[in-house]
Amino acid sequence: MGFKEYRTLLVEALRSKQYINEERTDAEEKNLLYGDAAYEELVVRLLLRCAGWEYSTSRHHFRDADCHIFTPTLGGDRWYIKAYWHRGVAVVVSVHR
Repeated sequence: MGFKEYRTLLVEALRSKQYINEERTDAEEKNLLYGDAAYEELVVRLLLRCAGWEYSTSRHHFRDADCHIFTPTLGGDRWYIKAYWHRGVAVVVSVHR
């Protein structure tokens, strides 16, 4: 799978509220979805604006998983969205400018 497939999976997970937020000490600053699902539609909008060149992958620090990184621009601001899948569930790590 590649950019389009992972973007589609993440959009579907957000729209159906079938995702979790990764627990981290700085979650309130680094993940706008943490504790505020009002951002779900914004993140979907950002993902749908994202082009293939605004996508990359990296290995997760602790888990044996590939993280999917989307960096779309909206209103002149570059956004950073990072997620991975664990046991078939989308795990959102970061959503911030």
